[in-house]
Amino acid sequence: MTSDIEDIRTRRDRVETQLSKITQKPWLPLLPAEPLANLRQARNALVEVADGPLGIGVLGAYNAGKSSLLGALLGDPDLLPTGKTPTTGNVTALRLEPTDAPRPSRPDEVLVTFLTRQEAASCKRFLVSQIAEHAGKVKRPVTEVEEALALAEDAEDAPLDRWQRWCDQTWGTTDDNVPSLRLKIKELVDFLQAELIGGEVIGGDDRVAVRVPWNVVRQASTLGTLLPIGSMPPQKIMRAPAVSRGSATDASGLRTVLPLIRRITAEIGVPRSVWPLDGLRSPNDVVLVDFPGLGSSQSGLRDKFLARLELADIATVLVVVDATDPFRGEAMEIRTDYLTGVEDPQRRGESILFAASMFDLLDPPSRDLTRPEGGLTEAQVIGAHRQLQSLINLADALVSQGHPERIVFTSAQIHRLAAAGPRDGDGTPPSGPWTAVAERLAIGGPGFLNRALESVAADGGMDGLRRLIESHVESHGLAQRAALVRQRDAEFHVCMRELADSLDDERAVPEPEVSSRQALSKVLGDVAAELRRIIDSARSELTDIDRPIVRPGSASDEAGHGPTPRRLVEEIAADQVASWALWTELLEALEEQRIPRGRPDLPDTTGLFHRRFDSALQDMDRSVAEVSDKIVRSWVHAAKRRMEPLDTALTPLLVPVAGRLKGREDVRALARALRLSTIEHEAAEGGREFDAAPAEGAFPLADAEGSDGRWLPWHPDFPVDRDADFDLSSRNGHHQTRLMLLRRELTNALLRSGVVRLRRRLQRQSAQIVSTLEALRTAMPRSTSGEDFVGFVCGRGDHLGPADVAREIDLMLGEYEASTDGPAGWKPDDEDDTPDWMKGAGR
Repeated sequence: MTSDIEDIRTRRDRVETQLSKITQKPWLPLLPAEPLANLRQARNALVEVADGPLGIGVLGAYNAGKSSLLGALLGDPDLLPTGKTPTTGNVTALRLEPTDAPRPSRPDEVLVTFLTRQEAASCKRFLVSQIAEHAGKVKRPVTEVEEALALAEDAEDAPLDRWQRWCDQTWGTTDDNVPSLRLKIKELVDFLQAELIGGEVIGGDDRVAVRVPWNVVRQASTLGTLLPIGSMPPQKIMRAPAVSRGSATDASGLRTVLPLIRRITAEIGVPRSVWPLDGLRSPNDVVLVDFPGLGSSQSGLRDKFLARLELADIATVLVVVDATDPFRGEAMEIRTDYLTGVEDPQRRGESILFAASMFDLLDPPSRDLTRPEGGLTEAQVIGAHRQLQSLINLADALVSQGHPERIVFTSAQIHRLAAAGPRDGDGTPPSGPWTAVAERLAIGGPGFLNRALESVAADGGMDGLRRLIESHVESHGLAQRAALVRQRDAEFHVCMRELADSLDDERAVPEPEVSSRQALSKVLGDVAAELRRIIDSARSELTDIDRPIVRPGSASDEAGHGPTPRRLVEEIAADQVASWALWTELLEALEEQRIPRGRPDLPDTTGLFHRRFDSALQDMDRSVAEVSDKIVRSWVHAAKRRMEPLDTALTPLLVPVAGRLKGREDVRALARALRLSTIEHEAAEGGREFDAAPAEGAFPLADAEGSDGRWLPWHPDFPVDRDADFDLSSRNGHHQTRLMLLRRELTNALLRSGVVRLRRRLQRQSAQIVSTLEALRTAMPRSTSGEDFVGFVCGRGDHLGPADVAREIDLMLGEYEASTDGPAGWKPDDEDDTPDWMKGAGR
């Protein structure tokens, strides 16, 4: 494991060093675009593999006990939602984080990631290809099969009416004796329907992701009862209102675009006392990828498509089967239909671990096996128990030969009983008879069956399963990842060679000579243009409170899309008002939906609410400042990322002449513009100036004269015949309802104040940032200004030809091929915000 990790790290760092060296060269801006882009893509591909999380796939039939097993594996069999109601196929990625808590935890929200446009087209192509294959098997007309294959070829561009015509024709000519074909057509129509109305959630180059409450995802995923196929009408693609990204966060909106979901990601806290994860987390994160139940009649084809996508990058696959019915749910097809990323079918078994769940429901062993009369062999036990024999036969067909240790028996129920401790009474645990079998097997010589039975008897097999996963990741998963990194490393080397070769072609460079003067002029122009775009962004995006906050450092396809500022303020307002103790006191006083009059310990006027509201305004002001600063930090982080390539390109051009730049104010302005080093401070100053103004917000329950002593319906003097009072009905009404209305009115008033305050504070901070950036833009050097800064830096001549550039790359290639650690390259100092070319120039 250690050698594989070291190899992965070494190759990753070496590629980073080589690319960093190339990006420092003065000829970088005029390198051939396509070979340079290929080199960057090769680097990105290697880093993605080296830094990606360790994925452990979990496959099994619906209702095979997979969710309970996963929960027990993480410390609580009830951690993940389970139930008899089928749910639509969703790939759920559980990111495991070790915690010191006594029990595992799951988040309130999950990240729902949707298919890209290219993936959606591939999914349609897969669906119709599978339907065409099935149609051929059931002897459908040749024209139907040929049209299906043609649609697969044109999946991305075929118009909707062409899809509908084929579905209508095939449905109409298919009788009730072939229900499976109609079910597949229905699944295709469901996907086309979702694509029609969910176009906004299908990403282009950038994947769309939204945060959704866990319970909303569960509610949206629950499927209704499927009509008998003979009663099902022909399936139509219906025009319907489009689903926006915002509406995809509630149950009804999410349900309409379910077929477009690529995966759901949730962070799970795992107690170190249950599973330290030390054998898995170094140096990558760990993700359990829970796949949809195999063989679903409503989403089986799409589920298979998603499984193939995800499994291509997963080296450890845990196959979970129901111990009492192991062959249900396409288990035998896993190696042939799902693990298609491995070309050699024999090698696919190397990725598989086999877990028989719900082992406690297996028929108990016969008395011949449990009576204490000497040892037993594995053959005797397996031969005497039909269900166990079926389990072992299936496991042998899936797991690589010679690896029986990759077969485990599990039981969430036994795990529960073991966690609860010793029980009173003489009750025999479900594993009791099998424990006796394990003891007799041990006499005959320990083997895999003995160990598997002892493990399931001890704690439901969970500790053994954890050790098995860690062992497989170490022996197989990391080795496979290291091999893939070596392959990506070789591809990077090829791209470097192609970059050098491209310079031998005179057409690769637009002019016979490239100069540092041209390069500097180009980069300065790019800096000015990018700074203008950043200024425009500060004016528009920074003040948009309905724009999702992007968390700094997050991957755009995993966690880049956070909540909107308005949503944060809504949650703050609701939490603040709901936390008042007044509500609990009043609700506890209810008697038959009414609050008794004359209780001196209960507030019966609006005065106390007014004081609480004023205090909440002050708290909201502090919360608004935190939200505003968070938005600014996110925006500044994104702006700095945009400037980084320009800073990298400028460094090698100015480092050689750093001494000549000393004392120049325009150079200082250029350095500040590239690093945006003071922008966050400037924005904070603008925020502090705004915070000096007092919080404002009108108490919503005051009367026309501004009095806050108005009677509430349970006040002793409240008029019986009054019909209304600030949305509160007479004292004879249901006071619980009136309390909810009162709380809603106060929450809305606090929200209005918070939104206004947030917008004004962001406007002040935006103005401060824009003013600073405009000043920098004016002060920084330009090649078109009165003094020719480019000429001052570069002088005249200093020409490099394509042959010179190619020779330099050849030298770098030689170093790259001969090194193991790679030559030290220039890296920015994280703790020093001064560019290298400024360090010799003073500040």
